[in-house]
Amino acid sequence: ESLLDGLKSLVLDLDYPALRKNKNIDNFLNRYEKIVQKMRDLQMKVEDYDVVKVIGRGAFGEVQLVRHKTTQKAYAMKLLSKFEMLKRSDSAFFWEERDIMAFAN
Repeated sequence: ESLLDGLKSLVLDLDYPALRKNKNIDNFLNRYEKIVQKMRDLQMKVEDYDVVKVIGRGAFGEVQLVRHKTTQKAYAMKLLSKFEMLKRSDSAFFWEERDIMAFAN
């Protein structure tokens, strides 16, 4: 997941006309920007879900019961406030929690 995030960030950061004048950068972007766009299209988005109800609130955001628009499956979605997370980053465990959730079955 982290490697894919890095690739997406790199493509986004390099995609400027002034940088594309560099042959190596242009070749890299020509090779990977379509792949990165496919990855973005396949990624889950908040817009893919309908909110059923809020089931919890915490210091950094809330947990919602949501239903996937296509499959109609129900999920719990945790929405975090980036502002609150950055404001209290020294006392937050959001990276650890994110890693646990990303690698859990």
